[in-house]
Amino acid sequence: LLQSCITNAHEEGILMVPPPILSRVYQTISRGYVNLLNTKKITDTKFPFPYVQVITFLLLIHTILTPYMLASTVKSLVASPLLTFVFVFGAFALNFISMELEDPFGEDDNDLPLAHFQAEMNNCLMMLLHTNTDIIAGVSHRCVKDFNQLKNAVSTTSTMHMRETQAQLMRSRSSHKVAVDEADLEVPSDRENECDGKGDSSVVV
Repeated sequence: LLQSCITNAHEEGILMVPPPILSRVYQTISRGYVNLLNTKKITDTKFPFPYVQVITFLLLIHTILTPYMLASTVKSLVASPLLTFVFVFGAFALNFISMELEDPFGEDDNDLPLAHFQAEMNNCLMMLLHTNTDIIAGVSHRCVKDFNQLKNAVSTTSTMHMRETQAQLMRSRSSHKVAVDEADLEVPSDRENECDGKGDSSVVV
């Protein structure tokens, strides 16, 4: 029905879309229908009943024999029941998890939130009816579209950035050099003061 409505709208001129683009719409619709059939297979195809019987029988034997085996091998009164509980609980937990995964559709706690998925899809479809949906994105009139102009602008920007980097390096080097020269000038004065102090002390002696 949806494909028929799209075809009629295209023939009547309501959908002014080129055929190559419109064909993608048909592909998306058919792909969604295939996925719907795959989910229907999960619901319709039940787990084999003889396989369920065998699993239940083996779990029963496992539950009965595990305490005897651990009691005969493990001598601790605490470790033996604890290990028995862990092994039996793990086997039954895996069985119940597989039962939940067998049919993920429904209203149970571990089922998929189908109502939420449907609400999100409805919101996406409702957005198509908004007035701003038909607005086509564009660029400003100040946008540069010529390749050579863009190339020159990029090269100019990179050149200016390199010059600024070099200027910063030169300024940092010059400031470091000035600081070193000032330190060299301060050192002799300190040494002269030390020498004067020594001379004065010799005179006093």
